[in-house]
Amino acid sequence: MEPDLTSILRCPISQQPLRRLSPEQQTRISRLTGEGRLRHRDGTGVTERYEAGFVSEDGRYFYPVVDDIVFLLPDGAIVLDEASSRSVHHERIGHFKKEVRDFYEKIGWQRQADGTFTDAASWEDLRPVSAQYRHRCHLRVTRHLPASGRYLLDAASGPIQYDEYLEYSAQYDRRICVDVSLRALREAHRRLGRRGVYLLADITHLPLRDDCVDAAVSLHTVYHVPADEQERALNELHRVLKPGGTTVVVYSWGSGAPLMRVAFFPFRLARILHNLLRRRSSRSPAGAPTIYFHCHDRAWFASRSWPFGLEMRTWRSCSVPFLRLYVHRWLLGRPLLALVYWLEERLPHWAGRLGQYPMLIFRKHEALGETLTPVGAIGTPEHAQTTER
Repeated sequence: MEPDLTSILRCPISQQPLRRLSPEQQTRISRLTGEGRLRHRDGTGVTERYEAGFVSEDGRYFYPVVDDIVFLLPDGAIVLDEASSRSVHHERIGHFKKEVRDFYEKIGWQRQADGTFTDAASWEDLRPVSAQYRHRCHLRVTRHLPASGRYLLDAASGPIQYDEYLEYSAQYDRRICVDVSLRALREAHRRLGRRGVYLLADITHLPLRDDCVDAAVSLHTVYHVPADEQERALNELHRVLKPGGTTVVVYSWGSGAPLMRVAFFPFRLARILHNLLRRRSSRSPAGAPTIYFHCHDRAWFASRSWPFGLEMRTWRSCSVPFLRLYVHRWLLGRPLLALVYWLEERLPHWAGRLGQYPMLIFRKHEALGETLTPVGAIGTPEHAQTTER
């Protein structure tokens, strides 16, 4: 049975419920489009004619549906009333968000010759020697999600590029895929088909009603959100959870991860000396993929008044540069990673605080008012134009 999306969707601008486009509204929108009188909220003109979509309850905004994907980005909303159209030029997407959107639309979700995506080829260690470790780390997420439910939200789902990701929603009726990249959602649709709900949307303005999803995941996404909007993104993930639901966020400490700083200290020192002697810059090589990236530290998390309690565990303690440098088949790479995984399993909280990728887990309870469990200060904030996953 097809889900009734009007029961879960809301306008990302007004927060009002959305209604299916009626035949009368469709006729009016088609006429106005033909007359060149419709504008998106960012000021660009509407040229395509749409046969289906959703309209905000007050009739101000129209969100089209194309190939089962609902276009729900605030700057892309089609303005239907004259009063709202006067302010469209104020609603352009921010610079960093546009950078992330453009990167994944044009580069990140392009397929390589071997079928992998550029994102994985650039920022993951895909060698066989690391395969089992990667697989087991991916599956850690499932332990903290409800075993089954109606909706699992995948915030910034991408194309669901790893097979393990499918396990998260295996026992759910529908997986709600939210992403700013149309290419990502089309790829996700190929994988999930009718088991998915596909929303072109911003995770800082989730177009979902309060208390409507049983669980949520957000993997390697929040640290690509502008630094001053990451708190909002986490609060949005909490808002849409049903009471009793759980959210799992995979985050990164960036260059501030203590274990990785220790592991790379000799190489950083050698590189600094080399650059000083040769008078060369230590910048990333020209042509390397770039994307906005900002990691807050644990002190930032501890300083916020969250509406939920936060548990911090390890997702993976090793960065990709660490794997590529230290882990090799001829250097007992598989036994080394088996040992690392064994230690992570026995010290999940310490590994989450000190390793590269923490897993942030929060649940929504009937009684609100919980605050963040203090997690202490670790590392330093980072803002760079390159990312490592």
